Formats: sequence, C-alpha cells, structure tokens
Amino acid sequence: MRHRDTLLDVPVREADGVLAGRATAVRVADHRWHLQLGAVDLFLDDASFDPPPGSAGAAGGDEVRAGFNGKVLDVRVVAGATVAKGDVLLVIESMKLEHAVTAPRAGVVTALHVEPGQQVATARLLATFEPA
Repeated sequence: MRHRDTLLDVPVREADGVLAGRATAVRVADHRWHLQLGAVDLFLDDASFDPPPGSAGAAGGDEVRAGFNGKVLDVRVVAGATVAKGDVLLVIESMKLEHAVTAPRAGVVTALHVEPGQQVATARLLATFEPA
C-alpha cells in the first residue's frame, strides 16, 4: 500500500472487516482504504497493481513494461534503433484511449517483446534497451 508517497508492504488478513484482529479496514474507493487502529486513522492507497520500478515512463532500468492492460496498436521502433528520452516506442490502446509508451532514457533498443494486435497485461515486458 502507499501512504504519503511511501510504499508499505502490508499483509492483509481480513475477516469481517477486521485486520489481524485489531484494526478495522474499510474500502473507501477502488484502490483506497481507511484503516482504524484504536485512535489512529490511516488512509492508504492499494499499490498492488502499480507498475514496478523501471516500467513505462520511469527513468532508469533496461526494460520498458506496460503500465496497464491493453492492446498493442503500433510498434514504432525496431531492435537496434537508437532512441532519445521521450521517443515513442509503441502505442497501446486501453479503455478506448491510445497511450504512447515512451523511452524512459536515451539508449539502443535491444529487443521488442510485443507486436501489433497483441494483448498485454500490467507489468508485461514490452522492450529492452541499453545505454547508447
């Protein structure tokens, strides 16, 4: 879960709205929770579906991963291509919107792991690259 931009590993053992027999947990929204432990209130965001570090749009790393589920509409680079930070690598359609997946930093594309028409899930490896 995320609390104030800090990721926390919180084991969830819910039984009738009670966590570990001591804290009351209430889902406030899709990925938002209100936990109450005595006089302490916590509002947490469920980060379990967030893309891992190094995923699409994140700086650093040698991989570009899907930040969401969708369908690959277009692949705009080939293996061996030199790209600059922000260059569009591919386009994914999700929920009827087209999303450009860009290079998180400058480098050379070493491999593409998807092709147009392919369905991808969150955190799916899309491309790998190395520094230019």
